[in-house]
Amino acid sequence: MPASLRLALEPLHWSAAFYRRHWPLVAGLSVLVSAERAADQLTGLPQPAAEIATTLVRLALVAYVVVHGVSRDPTWRAASQRPRPSALGLYRRHPGLVPWHLALLATGLVVFDVVPDLLVRTMVAPGDQALAWAVLLAVKNPTVIAFSLLWTVALVRQPLLWSASAAMHSR
Repeated sequence: MPASLRLALEPLHWSAAFYRRHWPLVAGLSVLVSAERAADQLTGLPQPAAEIATTLVRLALVAYVVVHGVSRDPTWRAASQRPRPSALGLYRRHPGLVPWHLALLATGLVVFDVVPDLLVRTMVAPGDQALAWAVLLAVKNPTVIAFSLLWTVALVRQPLLWSASAAMHSR
């Protein structure tokens, strides 16, 4: 396995581990969003206050992940008093990393977003689509969408921690 692919898989592994360790909070916050999304689909009426609540819940989840997954990381804390090289150094050192990240993101998008949406559009009768969308969104929010938010933070976390680690090992 190429080194850049191994590195590209690290954020996925970290995201899965973080989700497992913190699943009650991650899934719990996401269930709130699921209820709002399902209600939108079933009533056909978007609720502006609910959209604001959804945004706030997702921002709270991202903030929680940043605090517990980045700022409390021992590497990050140990290097906090040292000058750090640029986080972009990871990408200079491993130029194949970005294409692998993009390929993994594209694969996830197709498998977990495009295919389910296509199945609902093509295999569910038009009169039943509101319920199908409500169920699909209720399932995707605490799983796929929550994991995607964790993965996004992990993609930013990786070069930051690489930079912190490089600072700790430089003299």
